[in-house]
Amino acid sequence: MSLPSTGAETVSRAYRHFDIDRRSRHARVGCILALILMPAGALLDHFVYPEHFWDILKIRLAADLFIIPVLVLLSTPFGRRHINIFGSLWAIVCALAISWMIYLTQGSSSPYYAGLNLVILVTCNLMPYTMLDAAAVCGITIGLYTLAIVLHGPPLVLRDVFNNYYFLVLTAIISVTACGVFDRGRREDFRLRHQLDQQNSKLNESYTKLEELDRLRSQFYANISHELRTPLTLILAPVEDILRSGHQLPDRVAEAIGIARINALRLLKLINDLLEVVRVDQGTTTLRREVVDLSTAAPAIVESIRMLAEAQGLTLTVIGDTTPLLVLADLSRIEKVLLNLLTNAIKFTPAGGGIIVSYRAMGQQLLLEITDTGVGIPEHELPFIFDRFRQVDGSSTRTYQGAGIGLALVRELILEHKGSITVRSSLGKGTCMSVRLPLVDAAQPAARPNGAEAPDLMRDIYRHAERRGGIILQDTVPVKEMAPVGLAGGRTIQVVDDEPDMRRYLVSRLVDHYRVLQSDHGVEAVDLARRERPDLIILDLMLPGLDGLSVCRALREDPVLRDTKIILLTARTDEESKLAALRCGADDFLTKPFSTLEVTTRIEILLRNSELQRTLSKRADELESTLARLKETEASLVQSEKMSALGTIAAGLLHEVNNPLNFTMTALQVALRRIRPDDAEVREVLEDIGLGMRRVKDIVSDLGMFAFKSSTADSERFAIRSVIDSAMRLSSHELVGIEIALELAADRDVSGSRTQLIHVFINLLVNSARALRPVLDRPLRITISSVAVGQRLRIAVRDCGTGIPEHVLPRIFEPFFTTRAVGQGMGLGLSICHTIVANHGGTITATSFPGHWTEIVFDLGLAPAQPPVGGDAAPAASSSAVSSSPAIVSSAAPRPSPGAS
Repeated sequence: MSLPSTGAETVSRAYRHFDIDRRSRHARVGCILALILMPAGALLDHFVYPEHFWDILKIRLAADLFIIPVLVLLSTPFGRRHINIFGSLWAIVCALAISWMIYLTQGSSSPYYAGLNLVILVTCNLMPYTMLDAAAVCGITIGLYTLAIVLHGPPLVLRDVFNNYYFLVLTAIISVTACGVFDRGRREDFRLRHQLDQQNSKLNESYTKLEELDRLRSQFYANISHELRTPLTLILAPVEDILRSGHQLPDRVAEAIGIARINALRLLKLINDLLEVVRVDQGTTTLRREVVDLSTAAPAIVESIRMLAEAQGLTLTVIGDTTPLLVLADLSRIEKVLLNLLTNAIKFTPAGGGIIVSYRAMGQQLLLEITDTGVGIPEHELPFIFDRFRQVDGSSTRTYQGAGIGLALVRELILEHKGSITVRSSLGKGTCMSVRLPLVDAAQPAARPNGAEAPDLMRDIYRHAERRGGIILQDTVPVKEMAPVGLAGGRTIQVVDDEPDMRRYLVSRLVDHYRVLQSDHGVEAVDLARRERPDLIILDLMLPGLDGLSVCRALREDPVLRDTKIILLTARTDEESKLAALRCGADDFLTKPFSTLEVTTRIEILLRNSELQRTLSKRADELESTLARLKETEASLVQSEKMSALGTIAAGLLHEVNNPLNFTMTALQVALRRIRPDDAEVREVLEDIGLGMRRVKDIVSDLGMFAFKSSTADSERFAIRSVIDSAMRLSSHELVGIEIALELAADRDVSGSRTQLIHVFINLLVNSARALRPVLDRPLRITISSVAVGQRLRIAVRDCGTGIPEHVLPRIFEPFFTTRAVGQGMGLGLSICHTIVANHGGTITATSFPGHWTEIVFDLGLAPAQPPVGGDAAPAASSSAVSSSPAIVSSAAPRPSPGAS
């Protein structure tokens, strides 16, 4: 991990000081070792070189005499400042003395070279050297050995020289490498320890600050609690006076005062609990201890809260010993403990359940148990329920309100009485709280401090806050069964809040002007909104089931409720909460506390905006509809003008082309009659000219029908089968090898232009035949079917050909639109079919599966039924007969489904 430059410099400076201290200590140890071991080597001298004993001893003593001042200097500031010199001087002195001994004895063959190896090993292992320091010491040592053998002179034994240098250099390399590794390890270890020391220092400072902050927090809580109790007293005392005065108050005023009293008691209980927690933290709790008989005190406390249990639809049972159960306790604190446990049991037990309070002696302890049949506690939450400010359900969808102080305070108070509390619970089955307190002998004196009691009124208020303040009485009628209230026929407002007092307050302020719906559960609120479609919803953020933000999202995802106005109620004032509310779809938010005027004003503004939005939306829809109709009309007019212009052009062309075409056809017929039978080549040329002229005649005929828009003035009555047979005969040259399947309804006559309808069927059959020509993998078939639908006959012509591409299909009925090559068609066939069918009051459509099939469907009007003449008319066969034309095979095979290939 890289450190900032200033941090690295700090660590480096600290390491230098640390390294100097360590080198000084280790160098002193080295000096002491040298002072002891150098003279001790005289024993070796006596056995190895007795002739040089006294000379070598002088060298050893001289070395010690030099090392003594080094040892002294290492303990002085001067020696510490020059530790790099004095820290290694003792080792160099030892190396010099041993080299001198080598010089005096046998030079290169002297066994004393092993002493230099010891100097290198001891020095590099003892001193905290860097690689450079170790290399310097080893180099000096080897240099002194070299000087000794050179000064000694011959004879030089090369084998001994090589052997001694080998081991000296090898020892030096190993020692230098080890010093480098150890130096890096020492530096990293120091850096980590330095960082750890700094972090510990910071942690100690933080811990000190936290202790100070905790003390200030506790002091602040104590101060603010005392300050809040004064205005609460001034609120509750007058309210209690009004309620006790016996004056008959209007219902709405009495309800408002009741709501104020109940919620002031809730706030007073919360403040009292918070103040008690602060006292426990500060160790200033003063217990007014006395000998209390819980066999009589416990039932009295339970009776004081029975009314609340019964109001919630619960049964409250007391089971206990009749013998005295004496404890040394502060009765007011024990009452607080029992009331907290009882109110918790009442809150979390559904209507129809029960609560059992039992107490008995168990050895030298009193066992008091409060068992309920409530919702229970999840197993993973049991270890934490006595933690301060801990909620079993801390989400914004929790069903029950609370600050998480009650059970923490209960445990603290029981511990103050040297007792204990445990819990057993099963989710969905209930909870049992077990309190154990030490029993005392009746003769034990009570230690109760003297102190003035609160005035009667305030004492009653405080006790009532303990008994009533923690419980919110639910409505006797479930909210989901409540009928709408307020102004019938007015705009509808839905109030969603799980706190009955808040909900009743809002409803009471809205019923005079609006129709009001009520909800107390997130999921039920969404269902009610979808069912009733309110104009505006007032929505609390904290709801059971779904929180307010989730309800917002669910409503905004519903297209019907997308424009419903939503006001979110929240006690949070931070920007993130407001932004989250707006992102989830809320139109506005009210921060608690709020005034009635603010609520009504915001509601009026949002409802007015909603009305304006609906009006604007309606006008926008009308404008879009009008614009769409204008576009359709414009397109129709453009198309009509285009068709009219094309018709005029076609009519002019017909007039100019028809006369020369007739003359040419007549001349061609005369030429063919007069040509000699043996002149085959000329006949073939003339016949080719005839084919071309007939093609021109067909084009002119199509243009004539398009230009003059033939009507059905020549309408007649005929059977559709006769028209189909005529069209099949006239187009038989195109249908060679193709199977025609007829699936016609019971014969009913149609009315219209027979000639024009034959032309329609010819066009459709020829188009189908051309679509079948490329097909090689399936039988070639065209199916013609009809079915009567009311007074119309629906006719379908279907082939199993190549189909029509999807991008082409919408344009096939446009005049002059064709996908064929130039000279293979003018694109008028289907356009003329469209015109003829339209003139007959019908519609024509096309569907296709490219590569598999195409189907053209149109309808014609059925002729009125004629009464039978001379008996019942024989019904026409629904199956087809074989055509007289040898080119057509007709069958009644069933028509394939649209998905078939």
